[in-house]
Amino acid sequence: MPLHELARLLRRLPIFSSLGPDEAVALATRCTGLRYKPGMRIFSEGEYADSVMVVVSGSVQISVAVADGPDLVIAMESPGSILGEMALIDPAPRAASAVAVEETVVLVIDAHAFADLLAAGHPAATGILRTVALQVCSRLRSLESKLDRMLTNPGGDLRAELADVSKRIAR
Repeated sequence: MPLHELARLLRRLPIFSSLGPDEAVALATRCTGLRYKPGMRIFSEGEYADSVMVVVSGSVQISVAVADGPDLVIAMESPGSILGEMALIDPAPRAASAVAVEETVVLVIDAHAFADLLAAGHPAATGILRTVALQVCSRLRSLESKLDRMLTNPGGDLRAELADVSKRIAR
């Protein structure tokens, strides 16, 4: 993919919409495109999170390990989806695993590239942080509401409730 096309792709994503044209090109130069065949693991739950990924084409299944059964599928991601945006601010282990469902291309953005934008004082870095913070706050509010419903409805389907809660956490 040509550099300017890649930069335009980045700017169309909500998380990177605050990038100016030159900043988008600079970030695009630090991106890597990877192709995965169906069934290939993109990343694993528990591994160090040092990058953010954008699904360019294909689809990705997000799942979490469950002690007493098969992995629990918590989301299906499609082109334009961001995977692992928390790595921009917290290099904690990944909360879920990602596997290509079909032929899939992802764009890998090293978290250090974002750190460089932040260190250079680019206004775009503040916008990116704000977008990530808003996504996290939204998920936490949703999680709080879901947990409240779980606690007040003990007769509900706990596995379904937990799947929904896990989905909110891992995204």
